[in-house]
Amino acid sequence: MPLKKYVVTTDDAELTASMQRGYAAQFGASVVTEIASAHLPMITNSAEVIAAAQDLAESHPAV
Repeated sequence: MPLKKYVVTTDDAELTASMQRGYAAQFGASVVTEIASAHLPMITNSAEVIAAAQDLAESHPAV
């Protein structure tokens, strides 16, 4: 089963953090990371999104 990670953006005016946590649960995310960012974290907080992806990759290397 593939590892799934979800990044919750806590300052998102479009989707509340609680909505995002619900989506993460529906998605089956085993890891949820929260960052203080608005709706497009890949633009406004790209370093934090990259760090979240790197943490996942380092803690769960490909087999």
